[in-house]
Parts: sequence; C-alpha cells; structure tokens
Amino acid sequence: MESKRNKYNLYQIRYIYIYIYMCVYIEYVYIECIYRIYIKKFCRFSVDIDKILREIGLVEIVGATLIICSLEYYCITVIHKQFLT
Repeated sequence: MESKRNKYNLYQIRYIYIYIYMCVYIEYVYIECIYRIYIKKFCRFSVDIDKILREIGLVEIVGATLIICSLEYYCITVIHKQFLT
C-alpha cells in the first residue's frame, strides 16, 4: 500500500511550487498595475481640480477688485457732489 506521503514525486512537487509562486506573482503584478492606474487617475484629477480652483480664485479676485473700485468711484462722486452743493 502506498502511503499518502509518497503520492507526489519531487518533480510534481516542484511544479506545484512553481505554479503557486507564479499565481502569487501574477496577482501581485495585477494589484500593482491597478494601483499605478488609480494613482495616475488621482494625480490627473488633483491637477484638474487645482486648475479649476485657480480659475475660480482669479475670477473672485477680479470680481472683488471691480466691486471695490465701483464703490470707491461711487463714494468719490457722491461726496464730491455733496461738497459742491
């Protein structure tokens, strides 16, 4: 009777180890590829958000400047008219 211990010979065991190693390595490479893809997507997303926020900031600064200038113009013209009359 053969025992369960001698069921596989050394070559079969070696191929089983190689197969397991390859499966683990392929899974590692797959996870690494997914990680790199999502890191690139996140970096592109953050660059796009940065551009959008810079444009919004520029618009806000220009708008605030125009409001301040128009208020100053109004104050100068009203005060000047009040002093002239």
